Amino acid sequence: MSSIVITLDSVRKYRTKAEYRTVPRASWLSYEVVGDGPVIQQLCSRILEDYPDCKDYRVSVYRDNVLCFLEKSLEAWAQGKGLNNGNQPEWLRRPTKV
Repeated sequence: MSSIVITLDSVRKYRTKAEYRTVPRASWLSYEVVGDGPVIQQLCSRILEDYPDCKDYRVSVYRDNVLCFLEKSLEAWAQGKGLNNGNQPEWLRRPTKV
């Protein structure tokens, strides 16, 4: 089964020449989504629109060289099911309260 590797980083969004804030960016090949919302879901939706036969491809999400989310299908990410199931690797999960 084929896979898609999405990279996460952040870019500066300027309000004026001196005032800016950083916003997340998700990218894969020539596709890129920048914004405050669910950028991974938006990117996967775009990829799925252009490549409908790839709905079963596995999607990995990395920031630098760190795996941020465990693999899910492209279709699951496009439907918003990639984040809702506690689907982060154990080393990135928040500790649970005892």
